[in-house]
Amino acid sequence: MKPAIFAFLLTTFLASGAAYAEAPVPFCKKGKCGFVFKGTRKFVIKPVFRSVKPFSEGLAPVLSGGKWGFVNAEGAKVIDLFFAEAKNFSAGLCAVKKNGFWGYIAPSGRTAVPFEYEEALESDGYAAPAKKNGKWGVLKIGDKSFLPTKYEEILPFREGLARIKLDEKYGYLDGEGRELAPPVYDELFDFSEGYSTARLGPDYGFISREDLAFRKKDFEQIGPYSEGLAPAKKTVDGKLKCGYIDPEGNEKLPFNRTMCVSFSEGLASVLKNLKSKWGFINADGKQVIPSRYDTVFGFRNGLSKVISGKRVFYIDENGFEYR
Repeated sequence: MKPAIFAFLLTTFLASGAAYAEAPVPFCKKGKCGFVFKGTRKFVIKPVFRSVKPFSEGLAPVLSGGKWGFVNAEGAKVIDLFFAEAKNFSAGLCAVKKNGFWGYIAPSGRTAVPFEYEEALESDGYAAPAKKNGKWGVLKIGDKSFLPTKYEEILPFREGLARIKLDEKYGYLDGEGRELAPPVYDELFDFSEGYSTARLGPDYGFISREDLAFRKKDFEQIGPYSEGLAPAKKTVDGKLKCGYIDPEGNEKLPFNRTMCVSFSEGLASVLKNLKSKWGFINADGKQVIPSRYDTVFGFRNGLSKVISGKRVFYIDENGFEYR
């Protein structure tokens, strides 16, 4: 389907007074998967696929006959099913695998970057980490040039910087392939709103995007910073407890849980104690999704993947379960 036609159909559909304003949600039944209206289990796209992934940028990957393709919110096949693997769209591009190699496609299905990479990660629209001839490097999306590097691993770009790994240490490089922070950190996380967190030896602290300087904070552990808060741990009454802090080290949510995970889309998963299950709190510390899951993942595009017993399914920000 031509890009202009697809854009017209999608715009018309979203403006047509449909029963929902958000993208449909993956839902599987009796081994077949489709999509339902958010907040319901009513199929808007019939369960005819072997597997599906959530929508991003108006398209969702679907698997049928051993091949992946993409559908729009009406269920129309916008990109035919002929990829061995497919990730989600980001910044107008999607990494897909064909004939043993990865490349990138546009929303029209047109090849945007040739299929010549052993690995290809999420693009920020300017650059993407990729692996070619056994070496990780920086793929420049504009001119499709590839700069091989010495690093053992490069992770997706966030706020213009990507984490690099060398000899079990971490640092940052930019979209031009320049090493802006040498790999000296024992732990290092992505930037969010101008800050990241890191561990240098036994010390945890924050790094500012402005000067890339490490500033130690007096906590026994600090996790990834996002949405104004970072999970941290300290000893309370002889027990290691977690709460949330800001980049200055100020305590924003109480240290009264055993495990805490970073915020995503306004919610964070927490574990009260080792005998309890995972649930979600909001930025005020109020529990908004009950503690009833064995494993949870962060929210993305309005959904979190969760595991309960042997079942794997999605929940939305209201705790509605799509299973």
